[in-house]
Amino acid sequence: MHVVDKRDKSFGISFCSIQIAMGTSVSYFLCMKFFDIYKTISFQFYNFNFKHYEILLSIMSGLMFLFTFYGFIIFKKV
Repeated sequence: MHVVDKRDKSFGISFCSIQIAMGTSVSYFLCMKFFDIYKTISFQFYNFNFKHYEILLSIMSGLMFLFTFYGFIIFKKV
């Protein structure tokens, strides 16, 4: 918000709110499309059977782990 002029602060705040709402809706639609396409898929790892919910959860947790690890690397250099 430091980049926006004082007279355009309301526009900047509205634009940020719209971006948050759009990001939420896009991720919702992507998850629903994932559930639609992969609802019958199961994955077997040794003797464990994983459904599409567990696969999605593992993908999301893996991405969060990578983002966290990458963040530690970036902030360590600063």
